Amino acid sequence: KNSMDLFNASMFISCTNRASAYGAAWLAPASLVASAPDFHDKNALEYASFYMYSHADAALKFDDDAWWLNHASGYEHNLKRMYKSMQREEKIGLMAHAAVNEACHGARNESQRSATLIEYAKYTLACIPYYGGLPGEKELNTGSAHSRIGRMIKLKILHAVLCSMLQLARTAIIAVCNEKDEADVQSMLNRMNLFFQHVPDARASVHRLDCADAPGFLPYRLLVPIQHSIRRRRTRSQKKDLAPFDTALDALGEFKYVLYNEADQIFHWKSDVARASAFAILNDYSRAYVVPQRYEKRWGTPPSSLNNKHFNKAMNKCAVRPDFPLYTTHSGKVQLKPPPSPLLPPPS
Repeated sequence: KNSMDLFNASMFISCTNRASAYGAAWLAPASLVASAPDFHDKNALEYASFYMYSHADAALKFDDDAWWLNHASGYEHNLKRMYKSMQREEKIGLMAHAAVNEACHGARNESQRSATLIEYAKYTLACIPYYGGLPGEKELNTGSAHSRIGRMIKLKILHAVLCSMLQLARTAIIAVCNEKDEADVQSMLNRMNLFFQHVPDARASVHRLDCADAPGFLPYRLLVPIQHSIRRRRTRSQKKDLAPFDTALDALGEFKYVLYNEADQIFHWKSDVARASAFAILNDYSRAYVVPQRYEKRWGTPPSSLNNKHFNKAMNKCAVRPDFPLYTTHSGKVQLKPPPSPLLPPPS
């Protein structure tokens, strides 16, 4: 490769176990999502990520901060050790406000994005499970949900999450379990359309699924219909009497990639080159998926700062394997650095 290719290249590392591969978010080829057996319930949000690891050939992370996420609930828990409830909410609110400004500014400025990335985004479906209540509220099965901040701040964080995902997706679906969450999210989307004018109705929608008594089931209740919709489109099969959510998914058209994320994680990217690289590597390795680095803001740092030097980076780190670096250039060409890994053979 020439020096320009090296300058623009991104390096990926293959994670060797499900803990190091975990990011509570992932970008995967639609073909990989559809080929896995139907997601099923394990009563934990984490299982949506562990399940992908079980049914893919490789989970890849950038070897640097090219794609990382701000786990907002982690900041909440870090503050809990040092501050009372009102102080925690104030600091988290400041962080959420800064995150909305940064992420939604990026979502608005589509004209500044590369043509390559825009083309990838046209075929990407973003999906987010959202629960606005408290853990164990009204004796509901809330699974592993653990955030105790108020609804308004949760919605502001979701606002930032949505903007950060729409930077690389055509459409986003937010799945909820009850009428209160549905109304809250729809109100948020209405405000975003009115004041920010960057989330038209066709790009984001909220859907209430059949899980009111158990919000902990949300991830698989969201992902299974997506799997079925991809399969129907690939086989060109038509099924009568579909549930409303299935009908809505089919109406969205063809998707080649699925972007999954929890409702408290805001994406950050180094550049458009990095964004495009995440898609490019999946074009050549359709049995792999890409995961962001997962960072948590430290309690003693300025609340409004989103500089990742103020974040704990020790979680879910992939061990660096010198025998398994993958380079992908901005042009979409993928090359293995010799010797190639047996886990991901070059595409035929």
